Parts: sequence; structure tokens; C-alpha cells
Amino acid sequence: MNAQNLDRIHFVTQHFNDLQGLRILVPVGLITLSQGVMSFYPAWPLLVLYAVTVLGSLTWMLRSGRYYRRTFGEVEQRREELGMEGSSLSIYSPAGAALSVRTPLVKPAVRVLGWTAVAFALVFLLRAAIPSAILTTDGSGVDPWVQLHPPVVVITDGPEMPRSLSDLKPILGQSMYAIFGTLFLTMWFLWKRRLPQIYYLVMGALLLGLAVLGVFLGPILSKLWELKIIGIARFFLPPLAHLWLAQILCGASLLLAGLLDHWQIARVLRPMREEA
Repeated sequence: MNAQNLDRIHFVTQHFNDLQGLRILVPVGLITLSQGVMSFYPAWPLLVLYAVTVLGSLTWMLRSGRYYRRTFGEVEQRREELGMEGSSLSIYSPAGAALSVRTPLVKPAVRVLGWTAVAFALVFLLRAAIPSAILTTDGSGVDPWVQLHPPVVVITDGPEMPRSLSDLKPILGQSMYAIFGTLFLTMWFLWKRRLPQIYYLVMGALLLGLAVLGVFLGPILSKLWELKIIGIARFFLPPLAHLWLAQILCGASLLLAGLLDHWQIARVLRPMREEA
């Protein structure tokens, strides 16, 4: 067993609870993704499928802990009277073998939620401070395929509040990019910028880039118009204008991250369990 394998085992055992992607990320990703699909085409078969997806995901979230305990083992805190530090964690397989690692008990959730809240607030502060571009789309649901057409863009000299629900949806979508992009980037730094977790960096940078593009859309479109290359805007306006597309992109990102996290646990702990 080489040093790379030992480092992988140490990381997975240290972050066993955090890497259980099937517990939170995958169910939430499925719900968000199905919400976007249903918003795009609210036909009754998709409404039924959406309801089944939500109920199934919530049920799985309640039962997934048992799946991880039965398949990979448990994480238990050793008692201080056993001569171990209070921050020591052990992963016990059903066969009785154990791997011990030392890791702080401080949960990263507080830092993740804190930076996410900061990003969410920053989006609205910047939109109120710089010239904005109001994106208007057809969200009536009568003919959902109309939503694939380029949105109507109104560039203002200063910040302007949305006048209808159709104007508010692009802002909500761009806020989702900021929230989930910051979530992924924060997780990347909490993982200590490890190469196996680089998918957090890639997805976080892409989603946060869309949020930044939405905030500075007014000045960007004005500059493109001056340079007479406004035609390239049709490539990045749809994900900024359509809330359903933002839900699909964010949901797919959560789903992919959860599956890759789970794959790391299965890759490391399942062979160890078989050997035990």
C-alpha cells in the first residue's frame, strides 16, 4: 500500500460523515432538478413524477443513514477514559475491523452557511449599486417552448426593482448561482484544496461566474453593444434569464457532487470491508 492510498484512506475515514453524498446532496439535487423540469413543462405526467421524486427523496434522506451503517460501518467517538483524545473518531466495519483518525469535532456547516449568506446578500447589494439589466421572459406556462426564445433585455441607467414576477425570476435564478457556487467553493477550501475534490472547484467557479455575470450584466451588455459584438450575448443570456434553467443546472451540480462523494467512500471502504 503506497502513500497515495494511505492518504486516500485517511481522508475518507476523517470525513466519513461529510462524504455521504447519497444522504443530502443527491436527494436535494433530484428535487431541485425535477423542480426545474416541472417549471419548464408543467404537464400533469411531470407533476406526478415530481411528486414521486420529492416523496422518494425525502424518504431516502430519512433512511439513508441506515444504508451507510449497514454497508460501510459506523463513525463513533471514543471515550476520553480509553486514553484517546475527545476528537478521535473511529470507523468500524460490520466485521469488527476499525480505522482510527484524529479530526476536530467542529462542524463545517456553520462556515459554509455563513459564506453562503454573505454571497446571497452581496448579490442584492451589488444589484442595488450598479446599473442593471432587467431580463423579461415568458413564464406563463401556456406554451413552455416559448421560454427557449431569447429573453427581452432592458438596460437601465441605474438600479431598478422588478415590476412583475417575470422580472423577479431571473434575479432568483442568479441568486441560486451565487448560493450554490459559494457552497461548492467553500467546500473546496474545507477539503483543503485536494485534487480528488476538484469537482467542487470547477462547479463552484462556473456557478459563481454566472452569478457575477448576472450582477454586472448591465455594464457588460452596454460594452458589447459599443463593440458591436452584442450577438454573443445569446449564448449566456438564457441561463441568466430562466429560473427553471438555473434550477436544472444547480440540481445537476448537487447530484453530480453527491455521486462523486459517495463513489470515494465506496472506492476506499468497500475493499477494506471485504478484506476484513
